[in-house]
Amino acid sequence: MEVLPDRPGLYRAQVTFPKAGQWALEVIMKSLATGPPPSGKAELEGRVVFPVDDSSSTPAIGANAPATDTPTATTADGIHAISTDTNPDPDFYKTSVKQALADHKPFLLIFATPAFCRTATCGPALDVVKSVAAPFKDRVTFIHVEPYDLKLDNGSLQPVLTNGNLTPTATTNAWGLSSEPWVFTVDSKGIVRGSFGLIFSDAELTTALDSIK
Repeated sequence: MEVLPDRPGLYRAQVTFPKAGQWALEVIMKSLATGPPPSGKAELEGRVVFPVDDSSSTPAIGANAPATDTPTATTADGIHAISTDTNPDPDFYKTSVKQALADHKPFLLIFATPAFCRTATCGPALDVVKSVAAPFKDRVTFIHVEPYDLKLDNGSLQPVLTNGNLTPTATTNAWGLSSEPWVFTVDSKGIVRGSFGLIFSDAELTTALDSIK
């Protein structure tokens, strides 16, 4: 893994929790630098406590995909009014989830907001999806959806706030999202076959796209 100076990193591990409840994570990071770290310590530690639920709020693998009527656009101005991606792929906005389900065509759905992402990973996640999309476009529909309510203000999209917080869209709520970004792959029968939250690799997405028909 390449470590870039002054850039945050994300790490992932596959963990099985034997039961629901409150769990804790302890992370110990050892400095690989040849000189002393800025903190004067060879190791840095961090701890966090988090809940684990009996089941995910998002659609499970094998579940029916919610038939949500997501925004579409076919012009640059139209896309600008529904997406905060600064370099959008027009093909990602031509078809709604509802229409893709009606057409019985496999699709990939990504919830991401490059401009207002709370996890700072939405832009990179969307870029990964765009980078692997080309070989699959003849048989898979790609759909990008902003997870929060937005409005045009002086020509730029701004979030609609509720009590000072970002407001999830009806589509976000229907898919049970509590964070962003999320990616789902859905087959021609409308069944969810893949689900990726926060971070994923291009190889994982390619495998998921290869498997849906």
